[in-house]
Amino acid sequence: MNPLVDAEVFDSSGERIGTVGQVYLRDDSRQPAWIVVRSASQQSMVPLQGARMSEDGIQLDVTKDRILHAPPLIPPARLSEEDGEELHQHYGLRVEVPISRGSPEHRPF
Repeated sequence: MNPLVDAEVFDSSGERIGTVGQVYLRDDSRQPAWIVVRSASQQSMVPLQGARMSEDGIQLDVTKDRILHAPPLIPPARLSEEDGEELHQHYGLRVEVPISRGSPEHRPF
């Protein structure tokens, strides 16, 4: 299992928002790029850009409000180009290479 899965997730202000459900890797570097955050009410794709690991879990560089208003998406094994563009636009990121769900043998960020 990927060491990030089930880690506690906190927004940019330190508020707990859920746990990691899945990890998506960059195709070019095989490094974690996105996670699916599971909360009591939904699952949201969230970028790891600017995130920091701590002993408590992962603190994202994204607000809870932005995560809660992310485009609805059933996490696929690989993001489509359209889904990737929509997520990048929502989070204000430039579009990168396609990403795929990580497997247990990949390294954490």
